[in-house]
Amino acid sequence: MPTDGAGAPVACPRCGGDLPAPGLRFCPYCGGALTSPGMAAGAGRVTNPWIAAGRTVVAVGLMMLIAAAAVDWWERSRSSSPPSVDELMRRTEEAMAGTSSSGLPGVPVEKVRVEVHRPGRRASLGSDFMETQPAGGNTFWYCVLVVTNVGTDAHHANPNNVSLVTTSGRTFSYSPATHVLAGHDFPAVDLQPGKTAMGLIVFEIPEDSKPQMLVYEPMFGSPVEWSF
Repeated sequence: MPTDGAGAPVACPRCGGDLPAPGLRFCPYCGGALTSPGMAAGAGRVTNPWIAAGRTVVAVGLMMLIAAAAVDWWERSRSSSPPSVDELMRRTEEAMAGTSSSGLPGVPVEKVRVEVHRPGRRASLGSDFMETQPAGGNTFWYCVLVVTNVGTDAHHANPNNVSLVTTSGRTFSYSPATHVLAGHDFPAVDLQPGKTAMGLIVFEIPEDSKPQMLVYEPMFGSPVEWSF
């Protein structure tokens, strides 16, 4: 490092800039420490305390921004996540009891009343122990189906009675993935007069598809359509 006759540096060893005055401890251009030839090797790498403080402030600011972004992502993902199966069923039961408003109005099909509640989409079904995912490019569309026998004869309720029609005109039968929701899936059952069957029914459709209507068509009787 170039020095004057007294051993003081005349140029910065880091950036090579000419020093404007003797006796400086730090370079006014790059902030590097100015050392004399007698100091130990590597000791001249000490950073200007003002620069060090600035770096600390920047680092803390970045950490706060990252933490804030992480909290925001968690809140948005939590709020946008679909409700659990138990929550869907609870909300549907509340709606049927008249404690909340949701779903579509019940429609009589001959002597059967059919209701659709809580339609939505999911990227997967099941739990950590048994999870089912749709084929690539597809998603699961679901709703809670409620069928009540309001007649005097038995009625056979079945997920095969239900189909989903998209705005592109395609019709989809219910997906076998429905039964991953064991205990919450819509059953195939003979309903005696006054009895009700309720459960989730799932359709696998392309991600860019938009449901247009749900169709309930019993084995004996006319089909009924719901428009979304």
